[in-house]
Amino acid sequence: DVGTTSPLVHMTIDAWVYTNSTGLDQVIVAKEYGSNNSYQLRLRTDNTIRFIVSGQGPGGTADSVAIVSTGAWHHIAGTWNGTTMNVYLDGAVVANVPYTNTNTILPNPLPLSIGIRQTDMIGPFHGMIDEVEIFNRSLSDAEVASIFNADSAGKCKPAAVCGNSIVQPGEQCDDGNTNS
Repeated sequence: DVGTTSPLVHMTIDAWVYTNSTGLDQVIVAKEYGSNNSYQLRLRTDNTIRFIVSGQGPGGTADSVAIVSTGAWHHIAGTWNGTTMNVYLDGAVVANVPYTNTNTILPNPLPLSIGIRQTDMIGPFHGMIDEVEIFNRSLSDAEVASIFNADSAGKCKPAAVCGNSIVQPGEQCDDGNTNS
């Protein structure tokens, strides 16, 4: 739970989403503590993306003009490098907003929420959310594009297969040898 034990100066939130609704404010990820020490990634009522970062001072908001279509999987990300907030849709930057906050996002005791705001139960997500990640650094454009380009291979690596897939007595993993 990023932001629970150490301050954030830079960050990235990303997730794969499949929405089947429009006209609703839908939370993807939120960690809120009043108007300070918070971050949020969500779909707005017009299915554009909103990324919010708020430290000890005025918060920053980056809104995309790109619309997330319903009935399909999309990769969504928000990054903040300390001076700029970017919003990404399917690997491409769709919003770029200057935001400098000399105050970091301090730890707060509230839980991280996926699919709804825990503080007031507003903004339930109508659809599916997968592979949520929160980094304590700003991913580069290339890194965000790489996650999108991984597509259905995702970030979960398949289990290693070794040898002939027959584990003999005394082996942790098949070494390809037969013990005969």
